[in-house]
Amino acid sequence: MLCRGSLRRATRFGRLTFHRAYGDGTDARARFLKPLDARHSDGWDILNNPLWNKGTAFTWAERERLGLRGLLPAQVRTIEEQVSNFVTQLSAMDDQPLMQNLMLQDLQARNETLYHRVLVDHVEKMAPLVYTPTVGAACQHFSSRYQRSRGMFFTPEDAGEMGVMMRNWPRSETQVVVVTDGSRILGLGDLGANGMGIPIGKLALYCAVGGIAPHRVLPVMLDFGTNN
Repeated sequence: MLCRGSLRRATRFGRLTFHRAYGDGTDARARFLKPLDARHSDGWDILNNPLWNKGTAFTWAERERLGLRGLLPAQVRTIEEQVSNFVTQLSAMDDQPLMQNLMLQDLQARNETLYHRVLVDHVEKMAPLVYTPTVGAACQHFSSRYQRSRGMFFTPEDAGEMGVMMRNWPRSETQVVVVTDGSRILGLGDLGANGMGIPIGKLALYCAVGGIAPHRVLPVMLDFGTNN
C-alpha cells in the first residue's frame, strides 16, 4: 500500500501505477500519465503548437504569464463563443461536406482545443464529416491538400529501423495506435499513403467521444505502395 508521502513522490515524477491482484489472477491497473508541460515554451511557440494554442480564448492572466501579450487581438473570447463562430462558418458549407472536412482539418492543425470542443459539443453533426462517409473523399485528396505532419509513415525501406524511427515521435506516452496500409478504403480500393486520413479521423473521434488525450494517440501508415 502506498502511504501519502510515497503517493506525493510518485505523482511528482508524473507517473504512478496502482496494482491490485484479484483471486482469479487478473490485475487492475491505473496510471497517472505525465501531462503536457508548457513551462519551457514561450508565447510564439505556444501559438504555433496546435496542442497548446487556444487563439483568442487565452485569458489576460494567461497572456501575461505565457508571454502572449501583443501576439493576439485584444478581445478575449470564451471557448463557447469560438465554437459558435466556427460552427456558423462550417454550416455555410452544408452542401459541400468535403470542404467542411478540410475546414475541420485546418482547425485541428492550428487549435486542437477548439477542434475537439467542436467535436464534443456537436458530435452528431461532426462525426460524418470527420469520418465516414466524408473521410473517403478526403483520403482521395490527402496528398494534394496535405497540410501538417501527423502520425508516422513506414515504408519497406524502413525494415529493421522502425524502433529507431519511433524515437522521432515527440510524445513519450501513447495510449491508442491506429494502423492502416491504405488498402480497401471504404470501397475506393488501395489508396496507399492517402489512406492516412482513416486513422487520423478515427482517432479524432476516439478523443472526442472516448475522452483520450489528443497528445496520447498515434496514427500509423504502412506505406507499401498500391496496386492501382
